[in-house]
Amino acid sequence: MKYSAYIATSVDGFIATKDGGTDWLHTAGNGVDLPKEDADMGFTNYLSSVDCMIMGRKCMETISAMNLSPEHWPYGDLRIIVLSNTLKVAPENMLNKIELFSGPLTSLIETLEKEG
Repeated sequence: MKYSAYIATSVDGFIATKDGGTDWLHTAGNGVDLPKEDADMGFTNYLSSVDCMIMGRKCMETISAMNLSPEHWPYGDLRIIVLSNTLKVAPENMLNKIELFSGPLTSLIETLEKEG
């Protein structure tokens, strides 16, 4: 089984500001004209190679807060598993888009390996 990590980080190597903000993501690349076919910087290509995405609760909550319309949802039908020991029910706008998992990551990986 192949595992890969895809993490949005700022130039200084952080994912979020000290207060948890990710506003920098919305301004990244401003002023840079990318050809239309490269606008997503390879994200669509990357997703086409992925069978399942695992993300943390805070990442999912950030995406949920964007309240993306179906045409702006970047993940298509990709299986998304969200790690959380506290969240028991997905936010309404994430229902049928994510699965919640609570427990050791090793257990999740073992389950996914068995599923193929």
